[in-house]
Order: sequence, then C-alpha cells, then structure tokens
Amino acid sequence: MEKTANNQYKETPVINLDKVKSTNDYAWQLIRDSDPPEGTIVSTHEQTAGKGYGANQWESQAGMNITLSLVLYPYFLEADRQFYLNKIISLAIVDVLKDYLPAEEISIKWPNDIYAGNLKIAGILTKNVITGFYLSQTVAGIGLNVNQETFYSGAPNPVSMKNLTNKNINLKRLLTKLKDSLLARYRQAKEGHFKVIDRDYWDNLFRKTGYHTFLQDNREFEARIADINHMGQLILEKRDGSVIAANFKEVEFVL
Repeated sequence: MEKTANNQYKETPVINLDKVKSTNDYAWQLIRDSDPPEGTIVSTHEQTAGKGYGANQWESQAGMNITLSLVLYPYFLEADRQFYLNKIISLAIVDVLKDYLPAEEISIKWPNDIYAGNLKIAGILTKNVITGFYLSQTVAGIGLNVNQETFYSGAPNPVSMKNLTNKNINLKRLLTKLKDSLLARYRQAKEGHFKVIDRDYWDNLFRKTGYHTFLQDNREFEARIADINHMGQLILEKRDGSVIAANFKEVEFVL
C-alpha cells in the first residue's frame, strides 16, 4: 500500500559525501547498483566535476554551497510532459529561497536557472530515462550558491545567498528545508495538481511581462514571453506578432 502524502518520503535517505566528481553520476550509479528509494538525495561537501547544461561546468567552493542530486521514479508522467519535473524542482528552490531573500527578487529563468534579480543563484540539470511512453527514472541535479563569496570560473553573473544577505547560512538546515520542499512539490505533480504547478511557475517566471531582448542565431530581437508549452518550449511573440517556439539553447536572454 502506498504511504500517505504526509509521510511518504519521511524516511528516504540523504547520502552525505565528503567529495565526489558529480552527484548526478553517483546517483545514477546508485540506481544501477541498489535501486534506492524514491526521494533519495545525494549531497556532497565538495564536487570536483559538477556539470551544467551542455558542456557547462558548475563552480562550487568546497563546503560553501549545496550540490545535490535527487532520485525519482516518475512513472505517472508521460515522456512529452517531462518539463514538469523542471517546473517542480525550480519551484521548490524558489519556495525555499523566499524564506531568506525578498520574494520579488527571486525568479525562474527558463529553462533551468534560478535568479535573484539579474544574477544566477542556482542551476538545475535533469536527466530522465523513458520506458514506453512514460518516465521511469530521473536524477535531478541542483547547485545552489549559498556561502561562497567569490566566483572564479568566468561565469557571467553568479551570486550567492551570502552575497545578498551578508549572513552565513546554515547548510544543514537549508538542505533539510530544500529536501522537504522538493518532495512537497513532487507530490503535487504525483497527485495531478498540474494547474497549480503551471500557475505558480508562471507567477515566478523571469521577465514574464513586457518585451525583452533575446538572441537567436547571433541576431538580437525583441519579444515577450507568451507561454511555455507542455513540452517545455519557450513561446515568444515578436513585436510584429510573429511567434517562435524555442527549444533549450535555441534562444538566449540578453541580460
């Protein structure tokens, strides 16, 4: 019998590692070797080869930030709706950050970043396995800049919670809050509350109102965000009324 929503993930483990190349790689190996419970989190003090989207690397100073991977088995979710996982993970991070930072400053920058103002405070990397028409396995990696004050990688606009608050954040307490938030948002999806997820995602979307500058094929243009469809495509409407449906990395925000 399935456990109730309130205690379904209460006993799921958090695996705390001292040092690892990639929590995502570790989590996938864990799935292959031991079939860990849904909701298992792999967290590390130091990640030496953290990955962002594509060829990007994630910079994280040892002991200063949160780097984790979450194991899920979303059999209820059709493959063409997998972007809902990006949505709920983004919202879970936003929900937690709003306990520490002004709510109006926190937003979700499509497709996989969390922003504080115009600065990047967190990134998400989700990988799924599809069985038939449904998702069967997911590892969602999260990097959240917490107490790191200086960044050296050349990334254009990183920021941390410490930069913004001038306070050291308790990492253990923050990780517990983030786990609870991630699993609460996942329960929303599992219970079919997709309209709530859609509404909350839109309400927290970066630059959701007005016209802004975007880049496509090395050409800048102005457009407004009209929608994000169920497949995760960014729907942009140009000033002349023409519409673009963009996949990941096909367009970029000009900041």
